[in-house]
Amino acid sequence: LKYNPKAEDLPSFSETSDDASLCPRLVCLGIGSVESSPSSACQLALAWLLAEELGIPERSWADPQMRAADVAAGLELGFSLEEGVAQLTGKRVLLFMPHCDRPLYEAVLGTAGTGIAKDASPLADLVLLGNSFQVYRERDELNLVTTGPGAARADGVLQHLYALVVERPLPAFQGLPEAFNDLSV
Repeated sequence: LKYNPKAEDLPSFSETSDDASLCPRLVCLGIGSVESSPSSACQLALAWLLAEELGIPERSWADPQMRAADVAAGLELGFSLEEGVAQLTGKRVLLFMPHCDRPLYEAVLGTAGTGIAKDASPLADLVLLGNSFQVYRERDELNLVTTGPGAARADGVLQHLYALVVERPLPAFQGLPEAFNDLSV
């Protein structure tokens, strides 16, 4: 597996697009409760800013920690409450999952990417802003997490994705590292 962090060597999403609507849907998972967590509030604010700046009309979010106040705040910002991965199919999607646990990535990408063991085509229209897969790969190679839900599995989705995805690390944000460290697109 070769990791190539040079941005100039990587295709941009717009270069691979065949129409003007680059990404009509933003799906946010695992943000948490904006009512009870400043990190969650900052993550939702970034998701809103991305949607506004990129002109993404369809916005949804879901998290088991959400309360009624969170749902109301999301609705004010144009985010509907939608659970399940059906929203990840049929259109290009920006999937926003900052600081989710490995099992959630495995579940979401495994369900959205049926047939992922063979190739990444089921996920070809998905752009993920979330934890660095490169960091996961390095942890896997060093056997840093050997047991529990964060441990690598030979049949895990991430194991198959390492060779298929292109990753661009985002710069570190020192102001709120618990919300934005180790993020990549």
